[in-house]
Amino acid sequence: MISCKNLEQVDIFQGLNPNEIEDITKLCQEANYEKDAIIFREGQKADFLYVVAKGKVDLRFRFPSFKRRFFFMKQDSSLEITMYTVPEEKTFGWSALIEPHQYTQSAYCVETCGLIRIDGKKLLELCERSSNLGFHVMRNLAQLISERLKLHRDQIKREFQEYFLPKW
Repeated sequence: MISCKNLEQVDIFQGLNPNEIEDITKLCQEANYEKDAIIFREGQKADFLYVVAKGKVDLRFRFPSFKRRFFFMKQDSSLEITMYTVPEEKTFGWSALIEPHQYTQSAYCVETCGLIRIDGKKLLELCERSSNLGFHVMRNLAQLISERLKLHRDQIKREFQEYFLPKW
């Protein structure tokens, strides 16, 4: 299990030196959540970046209501799908580092979770003070966003095919 002390294993903090990791640990808080707990909801103000220390977290996106436009739909409905399940040593809630600082998905605990919470505003201040730290964190963040975008695109394709193509 990862702790605040060994953040160098975390995806977004790869390439940082021990002093930079130590600076980040000063911003960390450990938090525990029960299974099915909601960590944050889509659209909420994003104050924290999270690291999964123990457990798994589902990132879910809610599609707006679909009106009955298709013969196989019995009623109006909305669709919430899991876009990604965040495993241990991975981060989520990166909206705390990117304007407009609003979460773009909701986060639910798949099981009892131990999380590390990092104040986004303070991490950004640290990135501004240390160009090496800022470079590595933002480069890793860009790579993370790129990977998740591809995963999300693939997931949306699968979900829409399943949802909109009736089973014969």
